[in-house]
Amino acid sequence: MEEKAAKRTARRAGKIAAADEILEYLTGVMREGDTKDGFHAAELLGKHYSLFSDSARGEGAAVTIINDVEK
Repeated sequence: MEEKAAKRTARRAGKIAAADEILEYLTGVMREGDTKDGFHAAELLGKHYSLFSDSARGEGAAVTIINDVEK
């Protein structure tokens, strides 16, 4: 419990970046950084928003085969 309270206190003191601050930083690097840094920032943002997951692409959906043809 004390560790969680210490983390909250540190965040409030500005020692730990908040999630929105990190996203803003990555967005700025993506837009203004050189090619390598901008690409990496875009990749991290894409992973954060699950743009590259199978579920976002529609892959991996279960297929049910019904064999109801009489012989």
